[in-house]
Amino acid sequence: IAVPYNLFSDKFQVAVIAPFLNVNFDSRNQNFSSFGIGDMRLFAKYLVYQFDRKNETIRVASKAGIKLPTGNEKESPPLGTGSTDYFFTTVAAWIKKRIGIYLEGIYNLNTSKGRVDFGNSVAYNLAFGYRLLPAIYETYPSPQLNAFLEINGTTTDTNSISGQEVKDLGGTIIFLSPGIQYVGGRRWLLEASVQIPVVNKPNGTRLATDWTASFGTRILLF
Repeated sequence: IAVPYNLFSDKFQVAVIAPFLNVNFDSRNQNFSSFGIGDMRLFAKYLVYQFDRKNETIRVASKAGIKLPTGNEKESPPLGTGSTDYFFTTVAAWIKKRIGIYLEGIYNLNTSKGRVDFGNSVAYNLAFGYRLLPAIYETYPSPQLNAFLEINGTTTDTNSISGQEVKDLGGTIIFLSPGIQYVGGRRWLLEASVQIPVVNKPNGTRLATDWTASFGTRILLF
């Protein structure tokens, strides 16, 4: 659940995100599951640059926030990390007629001081979008179908446990992610994506990712 609020002007927005998680872990020997609220995020976003003209728009925004340890890290599987972390993001978007290009860079600063010290991470995303339908807007807004091809990457430092570096954690993974999105109107959309790893370099010796699939919906309540 996300609750955004424009503060002072349309350029400055604050928000809170409260994730509800259902996590399942299955193996040959044992199965675990947990359900509940995860780590909440509070952030502020500022629209740095805006350019609009007929059939074209450009946006550049910066975002900074904090992740609070509201998820129960003692559950199995855990619902949170147990640490207070900070994140900084810059996003840019260019849309002209039916084509869009989107860029995002994210830096996560982890400040865990318990037995487990999670490594910092950098995420980087590049997306190409194309509006399949309608070819031309007869009315606006109207339902639309979009196709996306994304490159999603994350590089994570190694973790430490009781001051000892764990070399089998962290690393770099980059996905090629084709996806599709249906926008039903101003208040809701459906989306689905498949992530296929093109760079899969985890640190040390551990399981690598074969592929992932995601399905989601977004609903604007007010």
